[in-house]
Amino acid sequence: MKNWKTCAVLMALITLSFLCYMRIQCRVEEGLVLWIYTLIHNIRITYDVMLIVSDTAGFLGVLIMLVIITIYEVRNKSNISKYRLLEPVVTLVIAMIIVVLLKLIVRAPRPRNFQLAGIDKYGFPSGHVARCSAIYYASKYKLLLAWTILVAFSRIALGMHYIMDVVGGYLIGLISHYISTRLEKITPRVLGKRLSQVLC
Repeated sequence: MKNWKTCAVLMALITLSFLCYMRIQCRVEEGLVLWIYTLIHNIRITYDVMLIVSDTAGFLGVLIMLVIITIYEVRNKSNISKYRLLEPVVTLVIAMIIVVLLKLIVRAPRPRNFQLAGIDKYGFPSGHVARCSAIYYASKYKLLLAWTILVAFSRIALGMHYIMDVVGGYLIGLISHYISTRLEKITPRVLGKRLSQVLC
């Protein structure tokens, strides 16, 4: 099982590296994203729905999601560890660090037609999808996978990202969760050593 997880993360890293390279070297998917954006934009109600879905992965939406997950796990799971409750937050923080670093390194522009990107002009990777993916992998609830997919589609449909951007964001969630599980194993040992040094 451990070998399978390690292989999955290695494949995710390789794929993410390839996506970074592709976004730096060439502009692809422009026509496809423009077609999806035009299709969605022409139907006002669909466009509004995509905006709402996209906003669920914003700061407030993610905060609400974390609170709901925490309340659910405290109520329904006995003897749950403190780290387990913090795991989605830790994974989320790691994901956001990776997203910021990659945006600054890759500097890949968003699709030309984007209108609602705000102050962030770089498209790769998608921070919204990375947040959803990080929470999904840390929590393992299938409903959150559906949320991640819907947010990914909404970001493309609104013309804010290419498909590569949302795939990159999804992979960052997986990689971040792997890092957070390693930290879970290392942290008690490190703290234990330091504590014993202080006490001795």
